[in-house]
Amino acid sequence: MNEVVRLALEEDIGTGDVTSRACIPESRRARGRFLAREALVIAGWDLLPEIYDLRGGVDELTILKRDGEVSRRW
Repeated sequence: MNEVVRLALEEDIGTGDVTSRACIPESRRARGRFLAREALVIAGWDLLPEIYDLRGGVDELTILKRDGEVSRRW
């Protein structure tokens, strides 16, 4: 799956965002959370560790739901 994920990221991200590269130091780390505005079925969570590894890794990744689970609106 690694090659498919790499190709998808390459297509979506390309060389990256020019503005972000110019304004944000490469050493800067981000923090985020995925929140659902509406009820949904989770899909793709199993790919998150691989995606983050290909993009430089993360210090911590906690997945609270599994693929196929229903997530209620926050």
